[in-house]
This record gives sequence, C-alpha cells and structure tokens, in this order.
Amino acid sequence: MNNPRAATISAPVRVSGLVDLGARRLMARLGRQFTRSMPSPIACRATGAGIAIVPLMSGDRDQASALYKGRFQFGETAIECSGRVIFDHRVPDAAWTAELHGFGWLSSLEAGNRELYRVQARALVQDWMERTKSVDPRAWQTGTLSRRVISWVVHAPFLLEEATADFSRLFLSNLGRQIRRLVRNIAGEGNRRARLDAAIALNYACLGLDGMEPLRTMAYSRLARELNGQILADGGHISRSPAVLCDVLMDLMPLRAALEQARLEVPRELNEALERMVPMLRFFAHDDGGLAVFNGVHDTAADRVQAIYAADKVCGRPLVHAIHSGYCRLVQGDATVIIDTGRPPPPGLNDAAASGPLAFEMSDGEHRIVVNCGTPASGNDAWRNAARMTAAHSTVCIGDKSAGNVLAGRLMRKVFGTPVIMGPETIDGEVRSGDNGSVLDAEHDGYIPQFGLSHHRRLFLAEDGKDLRGEDSFKIDLNHAGDISGVPFSARFHIHPSVKATLSQDSASVVLMLPNKTGWRFSAKGGRIKLEDSVYLPGNNGSKRSKQIVVDGIVGRPDRVQWAFKRIEKRKVHAQRPGRSNAPQLPL
Repeated sequence: MNNPRAATISAPVRVSGLVDLGARRLMARLGRQFTRSMPSPIACRATGAGIAIVPLMSGDRDQASALYKGRFQFGETAIECSGRVIFDHRVPDAAWTAELHGFGWLSSLEAGNRELYRVQARALVQDWMERTKSVDPRAWQTGTLSRRVISWVVHAPFLLEEATADFSRLFLSNLGRQIRRLVRNIAGEGNRRARLDAAIALNYACLGLDGMEPLRTMAYSRLARELNGQILADGGHISRSPAVLCDVLMDLMPLRAALEQARLEVPRELNEALERMVPMLRFFAHDDGGLAVFNGVHDTAADRVQAIYAADKVCGRPLVHAIHSGYCRLVQGDATVIIDTGRPPPPGLNDAAASGPLAFEMSDGEHRIVVNCGTPASGNDAWRNAARMTAAHSTVCIGDKSAGNVLAGRLMRKVFGTPVIMGPETIDGEVRSGDNGSVLDAEHDGYIPQFGLSHHRRLFLAEDGKDLRGEDSFKIDLNHAGDISGVPFSARFHIHPSVKATLSQDSASVVLMLPNKTGWRFSAKGGRIKLEDSVYLPGNNGSKRSKQIVVDGIVGRPDRVQWAFKRIEKRKVHAQRPGRSNAPQLPL
C-alpha cells in the first residue's frame, strides 16, 4: 500500500522527540514549582452557587449507602474508615487516590436523596478542608485538583443548601483558593490531559460560582486552546483512548447545556469539537452500547455512552476510516468490526497506552465475540504492564514478542509521565466497500527491528455480516541481515467471557456459542489451532476468566495464515447471490 497519509515516523526523529519531551517536562516541573509561590494573575472570590451545571448522569444510590457507612471502593480496592477520617489513609494505588481526592463520589451522596447523606457529604468536605495543608500530596496534582474543583462546583447547591454560615464561608473560600491555584498551574502543566481538565474546571468555576465571572475570558481562551490541540480532525482524542474521549464528552456536554440554558454564547471551538467528538464516540461503540477495548479502556461505559447519545442533538454518523485517530470500522448486517491501524500515542498522553497494532474487536448485534484484554480499573503494575503487550490483543505476535519496545519502568514514568512504546514506525490501513461487503488492508513494521518482518492483515466482512475472513502474512525486509528461519508466530483471538468456546475433537475448528444461542465457527489454514486461557479486564468487579483462540505457525511455512469466523445457520437459506462470487479471494 502506498497511502500518503500512512502513520510513519523515523527512529532518529522518535528518539529526538523523546529527548525534547523529557526536557520540556523537566522545565514544566520547575515552572510549576515557581508559579505555585506566585499570586494568581486574576483576583476573584467565590460568593455563592451560580448557574447550575447538571451532569449527564446521576450517581449510584447503592454507593451512597456504602459511603455513609465509611466504605470507599474505587475499582477493586476498598477501604473501610474504621473510625479514622478517610483522608488520613495513604493508599499506594494512584488511581484510587485520584478518585478519592477528586470527589466524583459526591454525585452518589446527592443521588441518595436523603438529608443524612447531605450531612455526610458536608462532613467529608469539612474533613478534607481541615487537612488542606497535610493532605496526600497527590491530591494537588493538576488532574486531581481539576476533578475536585469540577465536583465541588457541580455539587455546591447540594452542599450549601441549609448549610451553616461558617461552612458556607469556609467552603467558598477554600474552593476559591483551589481555583486560583489551578489558574497558576495550568500554563506550566506538562500533562496535556491534565491541562484540558484544568481548562474545563475553570470554565465550570466561572459559570457555576457567583463572583468568578472575571475568569471567563481566560477560561474560554484556555479551553479553546486545549480543544484545538487535543481533539483531532476526526473527533478522536490525541491519547487514542476511547475512554478518554468518553470522559471528556461527559464534562463538555453539561458545560454547553448550562451555557445554552443561561443564554450565554457557546464558544465556537466548543461547539465544533463536540460536533466531531460524538460521531467518533459512535465509531468506537459496539451494538451493546459500550466502548471497544483499545488503548486503556477499563470500563466499556455503556451507561455513559448512552447518556451522551441522549444529550446529542446532531446524531452525526461515524466514519469508516478515522485516519487521524488511527482506527478503521467495518459494519455489515449485525456485525461490527473495529481495527487499530495507528501508532501508539506519544509519551505523556496515555498512561494505559498499549502495543496492539492491527488488533480488532468483533461483535454480532449486542454480543461481543472477539475482544482485546483491556486494562484493569486499578491494581498492581504487573497486571497493567501485561495488558500493554501485543499478546493481550487480538492480533499477531511474532517470536512471542510485542510489536514495539514497551518501556514502563519508574524512570520512564518519572521523565515522561507515562510508559513509552517505541514502534511501530509505520502503520497503514485502507477500507474499501462494495456490493459483496467491506475489505480492510493494513500493515505495520513493528517487527522489522527484531525479526526483519512486516505484518500484513487483510479482513473481509460479507455484506450480510455473517462471514468474517482474514489473512495474516509476513513480508521480509531486505535490509535486515538477521536469520528469520524458524521464527514462530501466534495469531491470537481473545474471546469475550460471555461466549462459550469449544475446540473440535480434530482441532480443526472452534465453535463459539453466544448468550442468545447463536453459534459461530472459527477455522484456519496455515497453522495449528489451540484454545487457551485468557482474561478480560474491563469492569469494576475484577477480571473475568475467558478463552483465546491461538493459531501457531512458523513464518514462511507457509507464508501466511488464513482464518474465518462464520455464523452457523440452523437451516440452509436461500441460494448464494450471483454477486458473491466476486468477493475477495480469502479461503475458508
């Protein structure tokens, strides 16, 4: 393929870029230390709750009861207060700590709709304010600070209703200081996602609090700058994460609705970004309503996706090829196939970035069949690092290696803020559609440095959605001097835990039974079919055991592996349509 828009970058440029990024992050860190001691450039003071900003979703009433009893659970980690103030606990899990000090759980206490929950919410906020100077330092990271400001602004009416004058005065004063700190921090913040959250938080503040109107011009300008720099032309986020896209939409849509309700002008950049982002969210969604599991998705978030759809007034159609985000989408009949055809995001943009070039997910109606392993909501680094590897994705591994060099040690995190994934340097995809179905042709060079091989994947999805055929082949790079004889490969297809997989007695095929009793059959040529254990990580209830189909072979014997997923028909239906003979020649 000779696509001029192929994602490509040379190794020297990539290394140079890493050095430059590390230097810029160091300067930003020094800048933040300096600006924290400076007065805020904008003098303003919160005097009360302003325009209501209504979230797209209410909180969890069951969580309200648990919080009232002193149980704080985020992801798989739960802490019981046991007589201690929850903010005195120090938990190694960074994600759990960010959730605690971000105060998003206030929505659950408000949703509980009981006065005692309101009293409890005020008591917890009071506990935090009393520990402002001694609280866990991670609570002051820009991302967490932004989440806390958003939560306090949104729930200010709930907290201040019938509150004492002392609490109201302390709450507004403390919140004002946090907002001014955010104003000081945003310019020097090296984490781009944290900068976007900070810009959103400042817009919430100048709208949702009386007395913060002087912030409005600066807040609008900051938001416009971050949206222009982070929301791609196709609507994706630069992190390449469907989850980040969903999270940002959950913040931006209530902001626009509040501006419209107050009859204030909606910034042009905000409107334009939302018009691109919502169709891209539809691009990433399966028919069960949830997100496809790529690049850090730890929750398919079907309820959040549906809430965004309900608030969407445009209902734009998703693309087939999201060139800038690096994904392709095939839809025929009831089948949806979503494929990763992009490089890993640059360092500093996605803490859960993964190496899964040409990985795909497939669903039949509301039932997922082929998936990726995903990312744990929280937990130890071993799990998170394993989830980054190519083997945790439904794609091909060569020599039991990942298709890029995954650098996830502490030094990399300290210097760049996230793990670093080096490679592939070039990845390309092209989609063609016709009367017979849709064809994807894609390739990447992630294995050239290790083995001198590029991986080409071709997919064909029939127009009735009942037949997905694939071909994985390998091309030798003539500039590579190494010996590739006997190099093994494994084509992996991780199966959703709701699907029952059974290997045939002759190991020639695998029958997949969906929850609705629809059957699919997998078969392959060019390798040995095995059924192995796998794991599915998304969700807040812990990992789920699952299965994966593995087709093992040796590169060059033969030079390709061909495979197919075909729906099992209960009875023979109409004769084959005349045009079907023109379908791409992918056997099986």
